[in-house]
Amino acid sequence: GAGLIVIGILRRFHISHEFAYTIWSDRDLVRAAEILQFPQTSGAELYLTKGARTPGAFFYYVTWLLMRITPSPGGLSVINMLLDLTGLAILWAVVARYFDRRLGLAVGAMYAACPVSFDALSQFWNPSLTPFLSISIFTLLLNAAVSKRHWCLPFMYFVIAIAGQLHLSMLSLIPI
Repeated sequence: GAGLIVIGILRRFHISHEFAYTIWSDRDLVRAAEILQFPQTSGAELYLTKGARTPGAFFYYVTWLLMRITPSPGGLSVINMLLDLTGLAILWAVVARYFDRRLGLAVGAMYAACPVSFDALSQFWNPSLTPFLSISIFTLLLNAAVSKRHWCLPFMYFVIAIAGQLHLSMLSLIPI
């Protein structure tokens, strides 16, 4: 378990040097860079829908803020990787707290080695932040359900609303 986590962390650092710049990255970076001249109210295009877009433009505004720190697409990718590593630590800690330390290690190892996570980190585009947001939603849900911290629920729904602006697949979490 611990070995897989270390390999996953090292793989993330390796990915940060192999940042893929795609048309999707270009689209998102241009929209973020021009947000003051051309304010956005919609998100990314929906595949095969002739121009329909996801609801909300949260990602473009966050990217604009991150571009104040580093205008480099590679730098943005590193920020995303660090956020993902933070999510990995949170995931391990939450599962270890609410279930078992060994289970936390196993779940952390599975996440660390997950190809979907690597794919999200390989480029900076709208789905890049969804792994971290998924972990945040899971953490808030466990805090509300198990620890009876019901004040976590509005925050969880807020994170779901933000995540839904990044990728429509995240809206499947609304029934929670």
